[in-house]
Amino acid sequence: MFTGIIQAIGQIKTKDMHDKGAVLSFASSELDFSNVAIGDSIAVNGVCLTAIEISDNSFKADLSQETLDCSIFGDLSVGDDINLEKALRLNQGIDGHLVSGH
Repeated sequence: MFTGIIQAIGQIKTKDMHDKGAVLSFASSELDFSNVAIGDSIAVNGVCLTAIEISDNSFKADLSQETLDCSIFGDLSVGDDINLEKALRLNQGIDGHLVSGH
């Protein structure tokens, strides 16, 4: 679940197109990814993406062609800024409005 509150600004580091979509990597020095596991959800520009690879300050996600066509990601390029939000954890406070389901 996400609150809809942006936690950090990051950048697109790579965008590797393939026959069924693209693998994008996102990085941010403002957000700690050490408690994110492969398979966890991260909202990028409000789109829920699944982490397929993680490092301390970046992660990769595999986006389908449908996601590229129906979201801003088809138009974004390497170096573009993005908004990031990690999924809400049970021990966190809840602020703002809740956005559930995807």
